[in-house]
Amino acid sequence: MLHPWSSVFIHEQIEAQYTAEVFRSSTKVATRAFAIFALVQSLFLLIIGQEHASSVGAMFLCEIVWLATLMRLQHMADLQQARRMFGHVIAAATLICWTAVLLWMRTFPPATIAAPMVVLDAAIWGSTPIVIHALTLPRGSHLVWLASVFLGMFLMPEWSDLGRPWETLCLWAALLAGEAAGYTMQRRKRVAWWLARLAPWRAVAHQPLRLAV
Repeated sequence: MLHPWSSVFIHEQIEAQYTAEVFRSSTKVATRAFAIFALVQSLFLLIIGQEHASSVGAMFLCEIVWLATLMRLQHMADLQQARRMFGHVIAAATLICWTAVLLWMRTFPPATIAAPMVVLDAAIWGSTPIVIHALTLPRGSHLVWLASVFLGMFLMPEWSDLGRPWETLCLWAALLAGEAAGYTMQRRKRVAWWLARLAPWRAVAHQPLRLAV
């Protein structure tokens, strides 16, 4: 039924039906989540001051692009095409955002901020994979997004009192926890969806056979 590692339905038609249904039902929740992430990033920007305005601002703009794109695509008739397009936007925007952030931080090293702010940043990054999994993006786009974030976190210069390598490890741990939670939730959701589709057939199969006399 499900691939043992990726949790994708082995049958392509079943996978297409599931991802289309879930993408449509998840867009409203994801839109609210991206809006909350953008709001938190803007508050984060106010707290840490101008030293980190460029990096946090780039992340904020990236989330605004995600939000605007999702609001536009959720009304498309072809949900598979909308899902693929949003996956491309997620991957491309993340690559561009991290490239800009790393170039700026390497050129203009920021002053360090208080260690508790790393925890707030980690909470945001830990929540993001759960939303990404909920949208059932194509695996290629998901992997590009995940690899970009992991590499970007690794290449960032020291930016808090926590110091290296603890900054990176803290963000990586949050991201991995979010990935594990998102993966587990999606696998359970897929199994429940499949069992719901099988329920009518099971009911018929368990009905007693009546022979006409």
